[in-house]
Amino acid sequence: MRLRGWDFPHFDQNGSHGAGGGNRPVESGWESWTEFYDLETCRIYQSGQFIQYATLHEDSDREGWGPRGARGPFLDFVSTIWHITEFVEFARRLTALGSYGNGVNLSVQLSKVSGRHLTAEIQRGLFSNYACDEDQIRWRGDATVEQLSVSSPDIAREAVRNLFEWFRFETDDSVIAEVQSQLLERRFR
Repeated sequence: MRLRGWDFPHFDQNGSHGAGGGNRPVESGWESWTEFYDLETCRIYQSGQFIQYATLHEDSDREGWGPRGARGPFLDFVSTIWHITEFVEFARRLTALGSYGNGVNLSVQLSKVSGRHLTAEIQRGLFSNYACDEDQIRWRGDATVEQLSVSSPDIAREAVRNLFEWFRFETDDSVIAEVQSQLLERRFR
């Protein structure tokens, strides 16, 4: 699946991922080909279980990444919405293949977030200090195949709102929906 110009999840185009026979997963590990330090690995099992581990782009050493004046660890408002939307959209497309029966369990977990600040390049209502006090936060949701097929953006917004609540930040659903639509309609700024 490609929404931002690269595939999600990333699988090595040279075919060096596992073939997934028996109980073995199809998997991919990737360290970016640039001087930036992004790590991502994922596995999909024949049972249908999909797991992805990825560093936050916000933790890379990219010069100029993030909002001006950001100090300390942060979580980017737009990047978070886009990543979770990609994850749920991927689940929607995967379930459309017909191998998930009645539905799926979705889970998003962020680790090492204590002291991390929610920020945005354009304020988007972030006028205060929105920091997380927990070291690990998680959202879990169940969805039927039908719910995913007709409401995947709604499910992603629910996950985003839940994660943002850990930062004591609440926003109007239409703000998250607009950021989502920029990704889904490929209207990048």
